[in-house]
Amino acid sequence: MILTHGIRRLSFRNSYETHELAIPSAVYKLEIDLLSTSMVFNTGHRIRIAISSSNSPWFEPNPNTGVPNGSIEDAVIAEQTVHMGGETASYVNLPIVGSLKGLD
Repeated sequence: MILTHGIRRLSFRNSYETHELAIPSAVYKLEIDLLSTSMVFNTGHRIRIAISSSNSPWFEPNPNTGVPNGSIEDAVIAEQTVHMGGETASYVNLPIVGSLKGLD
């Protein structure tokens, strides 16, 4: 079951007004706001996070060429990396809002 979708273009990582190309293989901090989402996860529940360069038709396709509204006919494949440790470890922040008695 999909709970929410989020999006952030790397070229707009510092500002939605300034377009900055990324350097291939460089590591960037990127926050993706999933808006207000709430779900009870009981003991034994599991979650899955899917990282992708595209989520069409929910969001406009990204051609990964550096052109903000480029043609998808000229699109190139982008590669995503999830870092598993060290100073650049990727993470998902799941705040605990409170405990509901009898549900945990």
